[in-house]
Amino acid sequence: MLLTIDLLLSNPQIVKAVIDRSVVTATEADRVHWRDYLDYDQANPDGTFKTFIGNQTGVVVGTFIDRYSNKPIRKRHSLGSGIGEVACLGDAYQMTNERLEKLQILIDTYNRTPNATVINEIVDFLVDDLRQCTLAPHKAFDKMNADLRFTGTAKVSANANNEGVTIDDITIPINNIKAAVGDKNNLVTFIRDKVINALRPKGCSFDRMEMNLNTFQNRILGSSEFKDKYRLGIKQDQVNPFTLLTPELINPVLSVAGIPRIVIREEWIQTSPDTSVNVVPDDKISFVPAGKIGRLMWKRPYEMVDNVPGKQYTSLEDGKMFIASKRTEEGRFMEYGMEGIVSIEKPTKMAILDLSDLG
Repeated sequence: MLLTIDLLLSNPQIVKAVIDRSVVTATEADRVHWRDYLDYDQANPDGTFKTFIGNQTGVVVGTFIDRYSNKPIRKRHSLGSGIGEVACLGDAYQMTNERLEKLQILIDTYNRTPNATVINEIVDFLVDDLRQCTLAPHKAFDKMNADLRFTGTAKVSANANNEGVTIDDITIPINNIKAAVGDKNNLVTFIRDKVINALRPKGCSFDRMEMNLNTFQNRILGSSEFKDKYRLGIKQDQVNPFTLLTPELINPVLSVAGIPRIVIREEWIQTSPDTSVNVVPDDKISFVPAGKIGRLMWKRPYEMVDNVPGKQYTSLEDGKMFIASKRTEEGRFMEYGMEGIVSIEKPTKMAILDLSDLG
């Protein structure tokens, strides 16, 4: 049987092989960050879900009672709740005639002399087309998750979604602290007193402080207090005078002052064909508790149940999304479909420190 473009793109085994190859060859820019913070959870069939705000992370001390007395009835901590709804995501990518012609050359080569080497070349050729479809919805979730962690608000606007719709802003009740210019020289003390100790009575216990590299270098390492007091605690044989200090070196020193460990996050996302942004902003520090902080709510797209005639479908993420190919009068397209939304469940146990006024 001769191999054709139609047969190639409708063969689930070949499509799966291409997707697997794209995972193997993924770069740091392809990394999906939201999985570090969220677990999948299925929404109701209509796409709605109950979202809980401020899940209790501490445990209230037990009550001492007489051996033969009744136990006091204790109510569970009241959770703020609301109704959320998943969002629909989808894009169609047109394969250019130039790429199709190159693909046809590979197919003709295989049809003349079928062998595994040419199949591998075909798989490698298709990797970028399917990579776009596979990663696009996850990058949207990455941006939403980072916006909520570092600003408390997620916006889906025309700038980040220029071919789609604008959805209502998502705002979570996260603890926001803003440092003033007078705090610049005593930033470590400010973090300890105004963030860590101030929020501890509210049940906040932070596992780490997340920031981008610029914030770490300019605000933490550049702080007069750190230079004059905490840098001295680092063993000199650990420090190369020609390189910058790393979080791994200074975290043990700062922990003595009750400061959570520092984690550098660089999450670059391409928002358009020629624009890439780091969604971890300068001068913002996110204080995060241990464990997962929420859920990625999802429902199966209806199109996966009621297929559109003429499309060839491949299911991904255990049935949570699909990739499809189609041929129309306008050309050949690869597309994806997914329905999901980020739901942060521990916002009141998190905090954002804004350092933009330090100058």
